[in-house]
Amino acid sequence: MSLIDRRRSPRFPFHSNARLELGYLELEGTLMDISLSGALFASADPLEVPVEMDCRLTIGHRRRAHTEGIAGRIAHRAGRLFGIEFLDVDEAAESELRRMLDMNLAPPRLLDRDLATLLR
Repeated sequence: MSLIDRRRSPRFPFHSNARLELGYLELEGTLMDISLSGALFASADPLEVPVEMDCRLTIGHRRRAHTEGIAGRIAHRAGRLFGIEFLDVDEAAESELRRMLDMNLAPPRLLDRDLATLLR
C-alpha cells in the first residue's frame, strides 16, 4: 500500500512560515503541504531527528500571529523535510485547519480579503 493510500486525509499544497518544536529545540521553516491529519515541514536548518519523536507545529498566518501549536509526531524524515502526523487534534485546532484549507483552495483573489468580509 502506498503512502498516499495510507493517509487518512488528502494533502494540499500550503506554503507558510512555520515553527517546529522538538522538546527544547525550535526549528524555523516552511510548511509545504497540510491535511487534517498531518503536514510536511521544510526546515531552514538540517537536524537529525528520530522518527516517532513528539513535536509541536505552529503555523504562521499572513495577517496575524502564529496559530496555537498542534501536537504531532515525526512520521518520516528526509534531509530537511519532516512529515508530521497530527495527534489528538482538538475541535478548535481542527476548525482552524479546515479554515486554512478552505482559504487555500479558494480563488486567489479571495486571499487578500479579510475573514470578516468572507463571512458576510
